[in-house]
Parts: sequence; structure tokens; C-alpha cells
Amino acid sequence: MAPLLVAVVPTSQVAVWSMILSLLGFFSCGLASLPGFIMGLVGLSQVNRTGHQGRGMAIAGIVMGAIGLAGWLILFLAGVLPILAAPAVLQE
Repeated sequence: MAPLLVAVVPTSQVAVWSMILSLLGFFSCGLASLPGFIMGLVGLSQVNRTGHQGRGMAIAGIVMGAIGLAGWLILFLAGVLPILAAPAVLQE
């Protein structure tokens, strides 16, 4: 009996790192969210172009990166806007 040959489709490493960095972005004040988001876009493009596996991981990296960026941006603005508005309030 002849051995059964199975083709193994590689997983996109860019997609994997996208998901990892986007997840780390939640714990690094959003610093890793931007690279994770960008790598997710690159990984999704790579998966579509080459046929590698990892489409779901690339999409997860994009979504988590965008959520992380939006969340930290909101927190940053919530902390900065009152400081910028304070001189106007003090002058009145």
C-alpha cells in the first residue's frame, strides 16, 4: 500500500504576529495595537494573495488592533481635553 501524501498549507507568520501584537496592545497602553493593526492588514493581503492559512488570525488582529487604538485614544482624549480646557475655565 502506497503512503498517503497530504499537502500542508503554511500559516502566514504576519497574521500570527498581528494577532499577538494586537492582544498585547491591550496591556501596553496601545503601543502594540498600531503595529498589530498594520500587520493584520498586511497579513490579510498576504493570505489572499498566496493562499496561506491565517485569514481569521489576520482579521482578529485588525479588529483587536482597531479596538485597542480606539479605546486608548478615547482614554487619552478624556485625560487631555480637561487639561487643555482648564486655562479657559480659570480665566472666566
